[in-house]
Amino acid sequence: MASNCTETNVTFPVYLKEPFAVTIFRIGFQIAIGFFGIIGNAIVCLMIMRKPKVLGPTSQYLFSLAIADIGILIFNFPIGILKEQDPLRWSLGRAFCLYVVPATETFFGAAIFTITLIAFERYLNIARTVLRARRSLSHNRRRLVLTVVWTASFAVTSVPLYMFQEYNPCHRMCYHTWSVKVFLIYIIALTALQYVLPLAIIAFSYISIAMLVSKRTNTFKDEHSSCTDGHGPPQYSSVRTMLRQKRKTYRILKPLVILFAVAMFPLNVFRLVLTYRTDLPFQSYYTVLITVVVISTAINSAADPMVYCVVNKDFRQQVKRLLCGNFLQNFITSRRNITRTSKETGSYIATMEQGTQDTRF
Repeated sequence: MASNCTETNVTFPVYLKEPFAVTIFRIGFQIAIGFFGIIGNAIVCLMIMRKPKVLGPTSQYLFSLAIADIGILIFNFPIGILKEQDPLRWSLGRAFCLYVVPATETFFGAAIFTITLIAFERYLNIARTVLRARRSLSHNRRRLVLTVVWTASFAVTSVPLYMFQEYNPCHRMCYHTWSVKVFLIYIIALTALQYVLPLAIIAFSYISIAMLVSKRTNTFKDEHSSCTDGHGPPQYSSVRTMLRQKRKTYRILKPLVILFAVAMFPLNVFRLVLTYRTDLPFQSYYTVLITVVVISTAINSAADPMVYCVVNKDFRQQVKRLLCGNFLQNFITSRRNITRTSKETGSYIATMEQGTQDTRF
């Protein structure tokens, strides 16, 4: 093994060196993104477990999204930071390269598919309201759907990587052994399934929801104007239900989709460019491109809890109660312990002084 390592010479490219102050700022900024993103998504999971309806009917899907975001911030984000420092060398060993790295791609697919699922189910619920059918899936069926989503994400994104993942211990390199054609097919399929198709389904759901609600509202307005008693038809409550569902859908899903479309755009463009510029990893500015992709992807996962706090008043209040309640409880407990300790200390000192006086007499 040692002789093979010495006989094979690999020339690694020289990348741009950023100033030390920029390095410190970048690393600090990335640590802050990861820390607050993990804490925020953990709070989302905790809140949904304590109050399953705090984020509405989509709470189960948002719980799945939070788990995927935590996985991205714990695994994919640090791996990306390591690649910023040295894109071609691998420092985490053979087992992590061959078995962990391919599995981490599942988190991206699960997060994207979950957002798409939220939009499409909202459309189905409103369509069922129009048809006066059963409006939503049960909790068990949602769990089954999410299981299928995670399984499909693993099959689409991770299984192909396991087939071509390799590790070179001599030069500490973790890479893929696929041909240019296979790599092109994989990247195009990944871009279509994780970016283009989800945005198309979400756009279709948005447009369909708007058309259904508008059509149903106009119909009921005509029926209401034709009524002589002035109370309107009894089905008018379904219009209010659809409008309420539409507002809830837009309020949460719209910023999530915009964030996803903007933040994940650099990653998908970067992947596509790699299929045509195979020499890109050897360019001096390659680390700069990786930094942009890593930060934008991490922001997409870390900012989701902030979106919930901004657009959902109930969730914001529950988070305040959780954080402030724990802070006050810990503060009160600390004060009680300090008071109890002070009293015990005072009584002990008084006892010692009394014992000293008795000894003198």
